[in-house]
Amino acid sequence: MNNEIISVIVPVYKVEDYLDQCIESIGFQTYPYLDIILVDDGSPDSCPEICDRWAERDERIRVIHKENGGVSEARNTGITAAKGSYLFFVDGDDWIDSACCEEAIHCAREQSADIVMWSYVREFENASKPKLIYAEDRIFQGEECLLLARKMAGAVGDELRNPTGTDSLAPVCCKLYKTSLISEHKLKFVDLKEIGVHEDGLFNLEAMALADKVVFLNRHWYHYRKGVRGQNTRSYRPELFEQYQKLITMLANKGAELSIPEIDTAIENYICLSMIPLSRNICRASIPFKEKVTEIRRMLSTPKYRASFRHFAISGMPIHWKLFFYCCKRCFSNAVAALAEITLRL
Repeated sequence: MNNEIISVIVPVYKVEDYLDQCIESIGFQTYPYLDIILVDDGSPDSCPEICDRWAERDERIRVIHKENGGVSEARNTGITAAKGSYLFFVDGDDWIDSACCEEAIHCAREQSADIVMWSYVREFENASKPKLIYAEDRIFQGEECLLLARKMAGAVGDELRNPTGTDSLAPVCCKLYKTSLISEHKLKFVDLKEIGVHEDGLFNLEAMALADKVVFLNRHWYHYRKGVRGQNTRSYRPELFEQYQKLITMLANKGAELSIPEIDTAIENYICLSMIPLSRNICRASIPFKEKVTEIRRMLSTPKYRASFRHFAISGMPIHWKLFFYCCKRCFSNAVAALAEITLRL
């Protein structure tokens, strides 16, 4: 029982400058019983060779070479191949502290938890910024797990005071999952080509809702490298609005299917909050400012967005977000575009 294996799934794509650090941080864990699965997602750089070299040096490492299908497909491939009693996802350009696996599995055993989660450090080029999620350790059981699931769909009440921090619980990379929870319910990641963003949140909405017990540890074992991954998050994506609509529908359907409390309010708030990334996305387009305003007006004028903004509470927000969302509520598209341009530059 004390030798239970953790399957560590690493999707690998275009991270040749960082992959050695990532794999080394996993291989040198104080907990030795690991099944390390490197999923080479058709990476066109030297990542395939780096993966193979590590597999030759460490018998716990397996490499799966596949055609490029995106991070969701790579993670699903890892889930299918996993042999461990627990699953842990690490992105190929990030790294973890040496005691991460040992401490996490010790907590999972001691608490009989389906999921153990913790916080992370945002690693910028010249600074490290720990992310505060909860100020102390917490245990969620029964109905409380449904509360966590609801948070994956959207913020409610006082949670709206920090609009850009509402998805801090969503990443799968700061969690240890019982494999049985994932396999018994056949949980899979939805293709990002379909929903654009938040595949972690959609996955965790189901996982949290189906869990009997979830433990949060106020630790910062995971190091999330900012400003490296996701070139598509820094360039204009004309399909993003339509992808968001599919994501919102999936969140609502899953929330209703799993009887998650306050899911309708959470979804309405998520629709409103989506104007932050959607307006920024429009401002990345190489089009005149007038056309950006037209696109933002088109989004705000859709029935779904008009209805959601009627009930959107902005009173407790910081002044800059209160101003942004007030302009959204009143469909002041010129102002929304200007504010999005400013926040994008900042």
